Amino acid sequence: MAITTVLLALSLLVWRVSSTIHSTVPANPLPFESKQPDGSKTPLLQFWGDGTDNYLTDESGFVVVENEGWFVYAQEDSNGSEQDATTEGSLRARRLEASPARNMLTPSQHVVGSIDPSTVSGLTTVAQRKHHSQQHRRLQQSIVDTTSPNQRKLYTDTTFQSLILLLRFADHTDRELPTSAQFVKFFNKKDLSLIINDIAPTGSVHELFWDNSYGSLDMNAVVTDWITLSETEEYYANGEYGFQRLVYGIHEALSQVFEGQELEGINKIDGLGILHSGYGAEYAGKDCFNQKNVNRIWSHQAGSLGFVNPLSNFVTGGNQTEGIASLVVPDRYFVASALRNKCGSDITRIGIVAHEMGHFLGLPDLYDKTFDGNGCGNYDPMSKSWGWDGTGLYPPIFSAWSKMTLGWLKPLEITANGQYFIGSSANVPQVYIIRKGFADGEYLLIENRQPEGFDSQLKGGGIAVWHIDEHASDQRGFLGQDGYPFNGNHYKVALLQADGDQHLERGTNNGDASDLWHKDSDFTVLGPSSSTGTVVQDAEKYTVPNTDSNRHGNVTISGIWIHNFTASGEYMGFTVHGLGINVNASKGFPHPSVSKVDISFTTSPPTSTPTAVKRVPSPTTSPTASSSPSTEPPTITSPPSVDPSTVFKYYPDWLYLGCKRKSLAEFSSWEKNKYDSIGDCCDKSMPWTYSSCVQASVRLMGLSLTQAQIEGAAPIQMSVGHNGHEADVPP
Repeated sequence: MAITTVLLALSLLVWRVSSTIHSTVPANPLPFESKQPDGSKTPLLQFWGDGTDNYLTDESGFVVVENEGWFVYAQEDSNGSEQDATTEGSLRARRLEASPARNMLTPSQHVVGSIDPSTVSGLTTVAQRKHHSQQHRRLQQSIVDTTSPNQRKLYTDTTFQSLILLLRFADHTDRELPTSAQFVKFFNKKDLSLIINDIAPTGSVHELFWDNSYGSLDMNAVVTDWITLSETEEYYANGEYGFQRLVYGIHEALSQVFEGQELEGINKIDGLGILHSGYGAEYAGKDCFNQKNVNRIWSHQAGSLGFVNPLSNFVTGGNQTEGIASLVVPDRYFVASALRNKCGSDITRIGIVAHEMGHFLGLPDLYDKTFDGNGCGNYDPMSKSWGWDGTGLYPPIFSAWSKMTLGWLKPLEITANGQYFIGSSANVPQVYIIRKGFADGEYLLIENRQPEGFDSQLKGGGIAVWHIDEHASDQRGFLGQDGYPFNGNHYKVALLQADGDQHLERGTNNGDASDLWHKDSDFTVLGPSSSTGTVVQDAEKYTVPNTDSNRHGNVTISGIWIHNFTASGEYMGFTVHGLGINVNASKGFPHPSVSKVDISFTTSPPTSTPTAVKRVPSPTTSPTASSSPSTEPPTITSPPSVDPSTVFKYYPDWLYLGCKRKSLAEFSSWEKNKYDSIGDCCDKSMPWTYSSCVQASVRLMGLSLTQAQIEGAAPIQMSVGHNGHEADVPP
């Protein structure tokens, strides 16, 4: 039987293939202008939601719909006879069409930009629009696979190889597109000193995951040349963002790749990525080719691809297949645009790809799928991969929970009262966990987030304290919500925001400068809610943020207090008490691979329990007596000085990172052939390398050493590199 016969059979079968949508990326958050039919521009509009439920608003929060090409304000229609306030063709609009209970939003006669909507009665605000979120959740359950993260298979190997298909629609043959070689750099660039402004100005996909995993995950991609499909972009989009028909094009492209046997040298395919030649539908409005976003492809992840390698049918010897014939194509895949924005030929940014690769590794979405709240906000790419500036250039680093879930770090458990120190999670795999006082699968995670690396646009650095509940329903909960906190509503991965405003839960923003903890944060003490006893029963006395346990609405006092935060910086300290055990030494210095480090430095726990108090923004206002701390927590002192040669003896990871980062910063290169080991890199016979290595490592550890101390440190001779691997060939 000829290969072409098998491919023909596959082409006939593919029409019965129906992909399962697992998730769609959130809409691009950047405000934009659009043209009206008369050529005038609209005021700034904003796109909300994802591929299953989305809508437009103006800057004042009034919902906007399209009507015969015009952008107009929406109004309520209790009969439900017109369109929903989503973009035209939304799955939700069509699939809920027959629901008599829905309160529909229809076009008004008021053109956006021609009136002040606040002066017109009956127009719909975003708050009213969000009442449809319950219907949206039911829709998601019908078309999106909401597999529990506990049921997802986590990827634990140290290498991950993707196959990236570049798909060009039949009507895009004359468009200028990024080259396959450019995408190889986009995915695989490994030289930290090489900045490619037009391809990967903030780093490649490989670098993003290498940095986040602290060198434990080597992610690479094999990228095909552009494959021209037989149908147009609009055909595959089919008025529903490509969620169903695009799978036909994927099968067609895979058949071409295997028929041409273009995958020689690949030994596995861990993930399948699709980059297409159109602009992403997650950008609202028409593109430069006048294509509506509903007739473009919305970036998403899906499964049930069902593609069988045709070459495997021609290999004899049972299961002893080799080379390209042995490759198995995964059922799960992601789809994204190869381009950014809605015009031009600029290559896409890494934000969306980072999010989808996170799914490949087994992570769930961490954004609020009702879009009433904002989930983890800009503190995890599984929540907001667009980043703080909305461009996708700076997807945030993965949160402590995501890194722990993927095995990139092992948290140090705090079981005793005392002072603890922690380095920036952008550089150090160091996270604390507190389990005592919480239900099974519920705990606190503590990390230090600083504005550096992919987190460089963080609004303000400090300690991030996460409340984790693996068994939560993942519905947002906040003060003032009906039944809260006894309704059991809270995110599975929830940031305990230091300003107490719960902006992430309320959907007010995706994070701000007052979310993280430090000595000048709005709240300086994190402890139990104001209720007394061991069980919280009075919602009126319940305060946030707190360290209470909440399992399905059963709220109990954990008794944990976290306070005495130091100033925000690369290296921070804090005090924990309420655990019933006191220690006479500081902990956590400086690396989690060592479970206990005793330093000649002591502090006593408070003699009485401090009360949470929020800082008063105005100096003319004083806190009430009831909110004043019952005792002033002791002032934390600076970390002790430590002989760097002693520290390096136990912490080669720090030495490795410090040497490499400093070398790159000063010499714009990492001379792989020059240094056979870390010992060579930090050999005193090469003064600049040794000094730079020590200085950078010391900076990462937050120590204060004089130049004399640095120069007088003992020579370092070791060959063990990052994560305990040999460092003969640094990454």
